[in-house]
Amino acid sequence: MIRHEFTTVRITVSYGHAPRAGFFLNVTDERINKDCDDEPKFKGLCDSLFSDGDGVYLDVHTGTDTAWKKVSLAVMREIWRRYGVNPVAMRLLDWEDAEPRE
Repeated sequence: MIRHEFTTVRITVSYGHAPRAGFFLNVTDERINKDCDDEPKFKGLCDSLFSDGDGVYLDVHTGTDTAWKKVSLAVMREIWRRYGVNPVAMRLLDWEDAEPRE
Protein backbone atom coordinates (compact mmCIF):
# COMPACT_ATOMS: atom_id res chain seq x y z
CA MET A 1 0.00 0.00 0.00
CA ILE A 2 1.17 3.49 -0.86
CA ARG A 3 -0.53 6.20 1.22
CA HIS A 4 0.20 9.89 1.52
CA GLU A 5 -1.64 12.51 3.51
CA PHE A 6 -1.66 16.26 3.94
CA THR A 7 -3.76 18.58 6.06
CA THR A 8 -4.95 22.09 5.30
CA VAL A 9 -6.80 24.33 7.75
CA ARG A 10 -9.65 21.89 8.44
CA ILE A 11 -9.46 19.06 5.93
CA THR A 12 -7.16 16.08 5.57
CA VAL A 13 -6.59 14.64 2.10
CA SER A 14 -5.35 11.04 1.88
CA TYR A 15 -4.37 9.48 -1.43
CA GLY A 16 -2.33 6.64 -2.86
CA HIS A 17 -2.71 3.07 -4.08
CA ALA A 18 -3.75 -0.15 -2.38
CA PRO A 19 -4.54 -3.69 -3.53
CA ARG A 20 -8.17 -4.04 -4.71
CA ALA A 21 -8.86 -0.34 -3.98
CA GLY A 22 -6.58 0.79 -6.79
CA PHE A 23 -5.76 4.48 -6.70
CA PHE A 24 -7.75 6.31 -4.05
CA LEU A 25 -8.45 9.69 -2.50
CA ASN A 26 -10.49 10.56 0.55
CA VAL A 27 -11.20 13.88 2.16
CA THR A 28 -11.97 14.23 5.86
CA ASP A 29 -13.36 17.44 7.31
CA GLU A 30 -13.13 17.86 11.09
CA ARG A 31 -16.12 20.23 11.02
CA ILE A 32 -18.46 17.35 10.11
CA ASN A 33 -16.92 14.73 12.37
CA LYS A 34 -19.56 13.01 14.48
CA ASP A 35 -17.75 14.06 17.67
CA CYS A 36 -17.52 17.74 16.76
CA ASP A 37 -21.06 18.68 17.76
CA ASP A 38 -23.56 17.05 20.10
CA GLU A 39 -26.55 18.78 18.49
CA PRO A 40 -28.87 15.96 17.28
CA LYS A 41 -29.86 17.61 13.98
CA PHE A 42 -26.20 18.12 13.05
CA LYS A 43 -25.21 14.61 14.14
CA GLY A 44 -27.84 13.25 11.72
CA LEU A 45 -26.13 15.08 8.86
CA CYS A 46 -22.75 13.65 9.88
CA ASP A 47 -24.20 10.13 10.01
CA SER A 48 -25.79 10.53 6.57
CA LEU A 49 -22.46 11.34 4.91
CA PHE A 50 -20.69 8.15 5.99
CA SER A 51 -21.92 5.71 8.60
CA ASP A 52 -18.75 5.77 10.70
CA GLY A 53 -19.15 9.53 11.19
CA ASP A 54 -15.45 10.29 10.87
CA GLY A 55 -16.02 13.37 8.72
CA VAL A 56 -15.20 11.80 5.37
CA TYR A 57 -17.21 13.41 2.59
CA LEU A 58 -15.34 12.18 -0.48
CA ASP A 59 -14.02 8.64 -0.83
CA VAL A 60 -13.23 7.43 -4.35
CA HIS A 61 -11.11 4.68 -5.93
CA THR A 62 -10.26 3.11 -9.29
CA GLY A 63 -10.11 -0.54 -8.21
CA THR A 64 -12.47 -3.43 -7.56
CA ASP A 65 -13.26 -2.69 -3.90
CA THR A 66 -16.97 -1.86 -3.82
CA ALA A 67 -16.96 -0.05 -0.46
CA TRP A 68 -16.14 3.27 -2.14
CA LYS A 69 -17.33 5.16 -5.21
CA LYS A 70 -15.47 3.86 -8.27
CA VAL A 71 -14.14 6.37 -10.81
CA SER A 72 -12.01 6.13 -13.94
CA LEU A 73 -8.30 6.86 -13.91
CA ALA A 74 -8.94 10.10 -15.85
CA VAL A 75 -11.43 11.27 -13.21
CA MET A 76 -9.03 10.30 -10.41
CA ARG A 77 -6.27 12.32 -12.07
CA GLU A 78 -8.56 15.38 -12.10
CA ILE A 79 -9.67 14.83 -8.48
CA TRP A 80 -6.03 14.57 -7.36
CA ARG A 81 -5.24 17.79 -9.23
CA ARG A 82 -8.22 19.67 -7.77
CA TYR A 83 -7.36 18.63 -4.24
CA GLY A 84 -3.74 19.70 -4.59
CA VAL A 85 -1.90 16.40 -4.67
CA ASN A 86 1.81 16.96 -5.18
CA PRO A 87 2.64 16.85 -8.93
CA VAL A 88 5.49 14.41 -8.25
CA ALA A 89 3.10 12.07 -6.43
CA MET A 90 0.65 12.35 -9.33
CA ARG A 91 3.14 10.33 -11.37
CA LEU A 92 1.76 7.30 -9.49
CA LEU A 93 -1.23 7.57 -11.82
CA ASP A 94 1.06 6.80 -14.75
CA TRP A 95 1.64 3.37 -13.24
CA GLU A 96 -0.67 1.62 -15.69
CA ASP A 97 -0.34 -1.95 -14.44
CA ALA A 98 -0.96 -1.26 -10.77
CA GLU A 99 -3.13 -4.34 -10.23
CA PRO A 100 -1.87 -7.91 -10.69
CA ARG A 101 -3.46 -9.84 -13.55
CA GLU A 102 -5.52 -12.92 -12.72
